[in-house]
Amino acid sequence: MDPSERISDAAELGRALFPELAARVGASAPGPADGDAAEHWLRAETERLRAGAWGPGLARFRDTSAGERLRDAFARASEVALALGVFLPEPESFFVAGVPRGEPADGDLPVPAPHGLGLAGWQRLFSGSSPSGWPRLVCSTEVVRWFAALDAVPAPDAAIPPLRGRPGQPRWTLRWLPADPAPPEVGRPFQAARPGEHPSLPELLMLQAMRVVRGEPLLDPHGFTWLAGALPDARFAARHGADPARGAIRISTRDRGDQGPHIGTRPARQGRSSGPAT
Repeated sequence: MDPSERISDAAELGRALFPELAARVGASAPGPADGDAAEHWLRAETERLRAGAWGPGLARFRDTSAGERLRDAFARASEVALALGVFLPEPESFFVAGVPRGEPADGDLPVPAPHGLGLAGWQRLFSGSSPSGWPRLVCSTEVVRWFAALDAVPAPDAAIPPLRGRPGQPRWTLRWLPADPAPPEVGRPFQAARPGEHPSLPELLMLQAMRVVRGEPLLDPHGFTWLAGALPDARFAARHGADPARGAIRISTRDRGDQGPHIGTRPARQGRSSGPAT
């Protein structure tokens, strides 16, 4: 199914995110307007989620530029999560788990990313079959073989655990990434970055998907961003690029010492969570 069709109906999103409550509301609403009551509740809960949960952990972001970026990012990410068929934790959950609350740099966007979906999960999203602009995900032979190394959480303390009662869900991270068309720091080999600075493959795919749902152009149209992950062959690292003319996101490998104006780093900022990871 075209992801744009799956995210168009707020009630459908509500059913996907709150299946148990949706079933109870539909069963308990009195009178002939049962369906209307259920639809009303589902839409209200969906809009509440899309607006973000602003508890104590997010109080400092209220009415700030960073807060607006958080709201917008989680609205976009909720649409992507529905298309992926996974549950997106509320913003507050990340900060309760220990994600730092420091002020992000201008131009950085918060990216909640699911790790552990596997190559097939991402390829279902980036299938290239949508008439509304979704690209294909094209991976080199080495990336297909080593995908698990790239799908992992980039640091042990970067994730919050899956919510209780939802087995099989991915592990999520929340970090702020530069959303410039090209990497802001180019000409650097892979090993020049500081520990934890490279974005993971799920983070960059999520950032691309969050742009696609708003009709924005793909990142890295003329170059590459290094990706986190220790590959089985230590001579190589993975890199991300895009080919908008062919509607493709390309993940390949390159010698870790490669450098030049065509390749660089999107440093993940605002630190890592001190919350537990399972």
